[in-house]
Amino acid sequence: MFSAGNVVRNITEDGTGDIYYVRADSDFNTGITEINDPDGVSMTWDTNDLELVEGAQEVHESKPMELVQPSMRPEDIIVEFDKYIVSLIERARSKGCECSIYLKVHAYNAPGSTETKVDYIACCQYEEDVTSGDLTTSLDIAVRRHLENKALQVPAISHYK
Repeated sequence: MFSAGNVVRNITEDGTGDIYYVRADSDFNTGITEINDPDGVSMTWDTNDLELVEGAQEVHESKPMELVQPSMRPEDIIVEFDKYIVSLIERARSKGCECSIYLKVHAYNAPGSTETKVDYIACCQYEEDVTSGDLTTSLDIAVRRHLENKALQVPAISHYK
């Protein structure tokens, strides 16, 4: 019924049987199949209690995680961050913000703590700071507030007659 090298699983009610490798062709006379578990331990099993595992259900060997080394040098990261800041300023200008824009990064780590908190702060034209965990969000809110304040500003009344 099974050939050497097949991947089989013992039949269970919920369909989650253990996976085995067929060591030798099934014996039709005795109804016994010689199998190996994933650790290589040999055993025999009743052929009627096994089912062939389809090709899509491959057994994956677990591997230890590998440490991912950073692909960019610190100098390259700074250059890319500068480009990001310039693109944010250009984006604010394209929305009609023609005032001074201030962007700040605030990182805080308490003594003895392993957690570092990073906040991104943006403000336009000395208005109230907008702080969030995302620089783009902080700047978008600051620009929107500035443009709303500018639109709601009462025009000056002329004293000339």
